[in-house]
Amino acid sequence: MTDDPQPATGSTPPPAAAPRAAAVAYLDADLDATSADLALRWCRLRATAEGWTLTRAITDPHPAHTADADREGWQKVVRLAAGGALAGVITVNRSTLALCPKDWDRAVDELAAHGVRLTTVRAHDLPVPGAS
Repeated sequence: MTDDPQPATGSTPPPAAAPRAAAVAYLDADLDATSADLALRWCRLRATAEGWTLTRAITDPHPAHTADADREGWQKVVRLAAGGALAGVITVNRSTLALCPKDWDRAVDELAAHGVRLTTVRAHDLPVPGAS
């Protein structure tokens, strides 16, 4: 006789589903309500494609035209990344965050240092208009 902690049926309970990794959308605060809603939906689709759960949107006014130190929203993103709370950050496109490839690469590296991936919405993630 063995000490078997399993129920008499011999079945084992299914493993708990792994929690999905958290992501945030980083958006321009100056978008009108319709554009902001659409951008957030696109970011949610991208998060799903990555296996992430979009937990919130963080905004800054005119982020690409503002120094990093003056972007309260971006600083919040970096703090969340540094604290291990994120797997990803999604922007609609690179110009939301950066005016040039060098600035984009710097943002990618800043988040990557914390194990966080920066990505954008991609056309293949978006629903086809008129498709059901």
